[in-house]
Amino acid sequence: MTSYNKHKNEHKTSKWAIASMLMAADYKLVLLEHKRCDVTAFARVGNNRFVLSVEVERSVKNVMNNVTRNITADCDHVLIVCSNQKVMQQVSKRLKKHLPESFLKKTSITTRESLCVEDLRRIKELAS
Repeated sequence: MTSYNKHKNEHKTSKWAIASMLMAADYKLVLLEHKRCDVTAFARVGNNRFVLSVEVERSVKNVMNNVTRNITADCDHVLIVCSNQKVMQQVSKRLKKHLPESFLKKTSITTRESLCVEDLRRIKELAS
């Protein structure tokens, strides 16, 4: 298996694992590759709709475009799930340097290893 195929498989596996966690966190509808988001989850918070987009990142290469696209496409929050701590630090630094404050407030970042169902519930609850 080539390095490219290995990373592509890891990306796909991560998206499916995150989708499963979102369902366990009581998101009502979870879609893969909806409007070019890796994972999009829909929930009800009170009488309002809540849309969470999740981007799985292995580098800083596409993160600015992904976050900007998702927020301007009416996602309420963007969760960036990084492959490891080093990537998370690089992504965090890039976002803080280039993202407007209003977008930063709608963005969270974690690693795949650290992500848990409770975190996904908390993001939704913060919207209420």
